Amino acid sequence: MSLKEDLYEQAYNSILKSVPPETLNKLQEAVVMRHMANLGHILAGTEATVKSIVMEVEKEFDVTFTEMTNGSRQRFFVVPRQITMWLISKTRKNITLEAIGALFDKHHATVIHAFNQVENDIQTDLEYRERLAMILNRLGFKTTWKQSDIGRGGEFTFTRKTNHDKTEAPVEQECEA
Repeated sequence: MSLKEDLYEQAYNSILKSVPPETLNKLQEAVVMRHMANLGHILAGTEATVKSIVMEVEKEFDVTFTEMTNGSRQRFFVVPRQITMWLISKTRKNITLEAIGALFDKHHATVIHAFNQVENDIQTDLEYRERLAMILNRLGFKTTWKQSDIGRGGEFTFTRKTNHDKTEAPVEQECEA
């Protein structure tokens, strides 16, 4: 048995032992399985957490999450809010636009607008793209920018290095003009 499988088994047994057998129902079993899936992501190092994304954006833009969610339309708050929404959407495929919107007390259409704005700014603003790349690098992603052969824009990609095998796992992300 591998170390990873052994850790899974230990965690699973620990969770099951904390719940009396007579009260273990399908919902609780589903919760246990969800915890196990989260443990797998942590062990594999394949996902940035929402908390780590928020913390890195807060650090980069010197703004708090509370300030990002205050509803202000000032660029100082809008840009980090949009970047946070985009990062969550791109790095956490299991989180819906509705859930991201709820996190910021916004409608999912606002998340779509934020997504489109970030995609546009990546294409047109070098400083913006570099700041986004710095955040992704701190989250454990390697970023690349390939300038378009025909005019403005290009392709912005990022990949995540996994902890267990030192190989790169691609994150499906391309921005083209």
